[in-house]
Amino acid sequence: MKESDVKEYETGNHCYGEILWVNGKEYADIDKQEKIELLLDMFENNHNSELLLREVFSLALAYIEAELVEDTNDKCDQCGDWNTYSKFKSV
Repeated sequence: MKESDVKEYETGNHCYGEILWVNGKEYADIDKQEKIELLLDMFENNHNSELLLREVFSLALAYIEAELVEDTNDKCDQCGDWNTYSKFKSV
């Protein structure tokens, strides 16, 4: 499936679980290869491809089994926003 093949999609939550449908087909019923093909197509051709790639890359890192070894959270003296930093090591 390519990005241009997606005519409609539905998302949401219900008491029985997450709702994710593409072109009238439930996520679980979409072939794994079609899902991968959509991601690869969007990584290459979507106008926000670099943002998408960074988001997926960051999400993938969260699934690596790792231990939190350093974590800081403090307020910036210059702008007042919060600065956060976390460092993980593979186990």
